[in-house]
Order: sequence, then C-alpha cells, then structure tokens
Amino acid sequence: MKIYKKLSHIGVTAILISAFPLFSFANSSWVWISETRPYDVLPFVAAATLIIETAALNLSLKLNNWHKTFVGVLIGNLISFAVPYIGYSNTPPYYDFPLRDILERGPFYTVGGAFLIITVAVELPFMYFWLKKDVKNKKLLILVTVLVNVVTTAMVALSERLLCEGHY
Repeated sequence: MKIYKKLSHIGVTAILISAFPLFSFANSSWVWISETRPYDVLPFVAAATLIIETAALNLSLKLNNWHKTFVGVLIGNLISFAVPYIGYSNTPPYYDFPLRDILERGPFYTVGGAFLIITVAVELPFMYFWLKKDVKNKKLLILVTVLVNVVTTAMVALSERLLCEGHY
C-alpha cells in the first residue's frame, strides 16, 4: 500500500513541476522567431515515432505481426496526441478559438514533460491490452512501451526546440 502512496506522490509532483513554466511566464507575451511552428514539424516526427515504436516493440518482443503492432501504435499515438490538444482547447483562454488558431498562436511547444506523462498514461494501457495475448513476457512489454515512448517523446521535443524558435 505504501508503494502506491509514494507513486502517487511522485506522479502528482511530476505533473505540478511540468506545469510550472505555464505559470512562471504569466502575463508575458510569446513571440515565435522562426517561421516553423511545432505543428509544421508534427507530420514528420509523427511518422518517425510510428516507425521507431513499431520496430522497437516488434524486435524486442519478437512479434511476428508487424501490421497488428503498427495499427496499435498508430491508434495509441493518435489518442495520446489528441488528449493534450483537447485539453488545451477546453481551457481558458483557448476555449474561444479553433484548434488551428491555438496551434498557430499558442505560446508553447507541443511536447514537454506533461506531454510525456499523458503519452505514457494513454499508450501504456492501450498497448498492453492490444498486445498482451501476443507476448510471452508482459513485464518486457510494459518496459519497452515506456522506454520507447520516453525516447520518441524526447526526440520530438528536441526536434521542436531545434526547428521552432520562440521566446517570451
């Protein structure tokens, strides 16, 4: 029982720390310096993410069904990418604007610490239930899913920050 209490404290702390930049720049104006925005980079990094996650799961878990793994990774990523955008579009001051305007003018990079937490929270249970009948080692499935999501999320965050420049 104590382990769950510790894990919940760690999870809440991680969420609060990842939200800190949103509050620390209150009433500051964000300016994009580059012409490239995070949504311009999204199709390319999404394709790379799908390939990397599918290959990592198939090769490390020795799965023979690439199509099933790819479809699971695709659905899991679509859900995990949609959840933060739905969250942004339903919170002030963004709820009055269409998603395209939020992405164009939003003062944020798409991928960060909170995005990683959401991605793992969505994709881990989804991929577990999607592939649990096809794998022998379910602990390895969990480990690989978490690790590959950390790696691909870090890759996407780095790509956004290198290609899209902005500041307060």
